[in-house]
Amino acid sequence: MDNSHILLVEDNAKIQKANRRMLELNGYIVDTVPSLAGARASMEKSVPDLLVLDIMLPDGSGLAFCEEVRTQYDMPILFLTALGEKDSIVKGLRAGGDDYLPKPYDYDELLARIEALLRRAERRGGRASPGEDIGPLHLDHLAGRAYLNGRDVLLKPKEYALLHMLVQSAGQYLRAEDLYAAVWGSDVNGDARTVYVHISGLRKKLCMQKDGVLNIEHTRGKGYRFVVSEKKEVREL
Repeated sequence: MDNSHILLVEDNAKIQKANRRMLELNGYIVDTVPSLAGARASMEKSVPDLLVLDIMLPDGSGLAFCEEVRTQYDMPILFLTALGEKDSIVKGLRAGGDDYLPKPYDYDELLARIEALLRRAERRGGRASPGEDIGPLHLDHLAGRAYLNGRDVLLKPKEYALLHMLVQSAGQYLRAEDLYAAVWGSDVNGDARTVYVHISGLRKKLCMQKDGVLNIEHTRGKGYRFVVSEKKEVREL
């Protein structure tokens, strides 16, 4: 992955500087711009191997720019999002984004996401896959659909957004309050029932069982986590 060219579109000077330094220390060639106009000018000179794109920029929306990029280029796109922008995530993935990372984030996680996207793009000889496979489960991020053993399980948008968040943090507990704030874009005010109802729907549609290959576990005081056991068999739909 050394010497891969990354274009970072970020208007916060401190974040831009810190991310650039971290990526350059890990062997990447990094260009940074604070605006969409700057991104267009930079890409006319040199097409990057990966685009790291903020959603809210001073001269427009990163979502619209992503759609614009997809008409000309095929590199992986990673969105950086503020907590309150999670309602834009599904739109961003459908616009052609490959992954997202909510702010504030850990630098190691940003680096890991970038490495994963570049590996996928390299294996496929082009753009990273707009989806991912987890055992018998396939997530189509562009369409916002989930398939179990090849069958569309017909998730609602909020269910898909919850599942995507849990999968991206597989093995780690996420509090109901954080899931609600991320997916619904507001504070849960101590009532986690909405999250519980939607996760119950996910478990049913994905045929999840306590001893199954896929499951969403709940532990009081910790929250929910997505777990995968490759040694177990999945129930047929």
